[in-house]
Amino acid sequence: FSYGEREDATLPYALTSIIFSDKVATIENRVFSEMVFLEEVTLPESLKIVPKECFSYCGKLKNVNFSEGIEKIDAYAFANTALEKVKIPHSVKYIGELAFGNNEKLVEVTLQYGLEVIGAQAFMNCEQITHLEIPASVKTILRDAFAGCSNVDYLVLPSKTLPDWPVETIDDFENLRSIYVPDELVETYRKHDNWGLVENEDSNIKYIPLSKLKD
Repeated sequence: FSYGEREDATLPYALTSIIFSDKVATIENRVFSEMVFLEEVTLPESLKIVPKECFSYCGKLKNVNFSEGIEKIDAYAFANTALEKVKIPHSVKYIGELAFGNNEKLVEVTLQYGLEVIGAQAFMNCEQITHLEIPASVKTILRDAFAGCSNVDYLVLPSKTLPDWPVETIDDFENLRSIYVPDELVETYRKHDNWGLVENEDSNIKYIPLSKLKD
């Protein structure tokens, strides 16, 4: 189904795929929520904001093709879906509250340089994710952004400076074992007043030089 070619087009109830026309610049909140047969969506460069609850509770939605140009993924936009992999475009600066929350089948998340804010509970209860790279561009991570991501066992922090976001975010990852950081910053992390508390004799978490990360 091609959405946006005709203004008077109605949405078939049993729609399985939507390809948005490059004429589409805005979408209303919740307009595709609870489309229970929807499996795949392709979003255009012309769209700047994926609005609140846009595809929430689309229980069969497995794949979203994002285009460069999208700047904001708003609250609950893809909450409670069947997404398995997500690659966020470089153009996205803001991911809202619970935007990808409760996606129990989500295995792989790629966050790219350009992202600045990860909202509260943005990836809450995405239990199948095993690792994450948080780009150097990220300035803010709000409360419980990754709460319930209990299978993440390593993080990659490529920034050449220590993160601006709170060290308490690390508490979201119950089974975290390794944090890969630039080689020259390993000792800086260990000696820092706050980040130094992450690696201690009671913790299983270790800082590891980024050069030791295998592809």
